This record gives sequence, C-alpha cells and structure tokens, in this order.
Amino acid sequence: MSAVTTEDTESSWVRAPGEELVPGYLAWSRLGGGTHCETWLAWSAAHWCPVTVKLPRPAEISDADTRSDLALEARQLNRIAHPGVQRLVAENLEEAVPHLVLEYVEGPTLASLLDTGPLSATDTVLVGLQVASTLRHLHGLRLVHLDVKPGNVIIREGRAVLIDFGITTAVGTAFPADDAPGTPGFMASELFEGREIDARTDTFALGATLQRCLGPAAEVETGLADALRRMSARDADQRPDDDMVLRLLAGRLPAQHPGLWPAWAAPHDQTG
Repeated sequence: MSAVTTEDTESSWVRAPGEELVPGYLAWSRLGGGTHCETWLAWSAAHWCPVTVKLPRPAEISDADTRSDLALEARQLNRIAHPGVQRLVAENLEEAVPHLVLEYVEGPTLASLLDTGPLSATDTVLVGLQVASTLRHLHGLRLVHLDVKPGNVIIREGRAVLIDFGITTAVGTAFPADDAPGTPGFMASELFEGREIDARTDTFALGATLQRCLGPAAEVETGLADALRRMSARDADQRPDDDMVLRLLAGRLPAQHPGLWPAWAAPHDQTG
C-alpha cells in the first residue's frame, strides 16, 4: 500500500479503486480522516457489500497510542447496540496495518445537508429526537460520545445515525483544560475547565448541533428556542437530563405529527 505525506506531516494511504486496502477489503474511495486515522469506503467480498474501514495513517501504524485508541473504540462499539449507531463489523487489530471494519452508513452527513441551507424546525426536532435517543442509550452504558456535531450524523433514509466513536469516553473522566478532545463550537465548558464529563456534555453538543440546523437567522418559536437554550447552557447543572431532552423536543413537534414513540412507552408525557 503506498502513502503520500502532506506538508502538515499527516500522511494518507493512496489506493486506486479495486486495489487491496487491507487484507480482504478492496479500496473504493477515501471518506476522510483525523490526525491519527482515516476512513475508507471499501468492498468486502466476504460480506458482498460495501463497508467502512478505519485504519491508522501510514506514519501512525507503529504508534502505541493510535493502536490503543483503535482497540478502545472497538471495545466501546462492542458494548453498544442501537439502530442509531454505526455498527462494528470486525476488528483486526493484530494485522500489520491494524484496522476496524464498520457498517457503511449510506447517506449524506447532516453537515453536507446544511451546506445547502438550514432545516425546518420540524426536521430539526426530528433529528434531535433521533440523536437524543441514541445518546440516552449510550449514556445508560456510562459512556459519553464527546464529538456530537453535524459531520458525525448521517441521515440514512430519513433517520439519523451517529458515527465516529473514536474519542468516546467513560462518564466521570476529566481532561487537562488545555488538551480536551472534541470540536470547537460543540464543546461544553467543563471540557475547557478540566472538570468531569457526563451525559450533559453531549447534551450541550446536541443543542449546538440543532442550533446549527436552524441557521443563525432563523426565527424560532419560543418553546423550541427555550429547549435549545437549556440544552446549551454554560452551566452543566442547568442542562436537562436525557429524558427531559426527549420530552422537551417531542413537545415541539406539530400537533398533527404522530411522534416517534407511543404515549404509553414514554416515562414522561410528550407535551412538556
């Protein structure tokens, strides 16, 4: 496998469509990447379907921290079973190029949809409810995603799927104030202040994501504006818990909308 190194010292794999990316998986196209790893759309002959392969950048193959991070991500994904999460297909961490094989979630990212314009209030609420459902499950496992943002939400056949669990961390973790993980604009104050994180850290990021969905010039009805203001509060103690987030958002659906769950299934009514 050949590689190219860019001026900022990051390196990327270079493979033509149909060439082997890693054993058993043929490269299709590069999807993107971060500082240490990148992701590819690949073809699996064994599964006879497209998959996503996450692997270290060439310069990171031997880096112990990068390998450890991939192993941690695999362990986290093995704990999560939810329709709103990108599923782990295989983990091949002992290969010459360690890698994870993930479900290929087909559809545009929320970020790419927003490039064409803001969402309606109803569509924003529906995205919020679907991501909040996934986060509620994740938080029940005592995990915090830590990178909820439009680029990590894929809209598959009208449903939001959360991806990229590379920095998912246990509730109660604290980071050095000057080295907190996440994406600026979606990071809660506790990350910058070296305080412990919990579910409310993701609530802040979801609130910021939904604000981004509406656009800066949107005239938002009072109830939805209040819900997003509470979710995005600087003080974590002022943010709602997961059930309240679901309740607040469900209450902002139009009266004629059937909602996403039957009334008898909800721990709270849907009209708050």
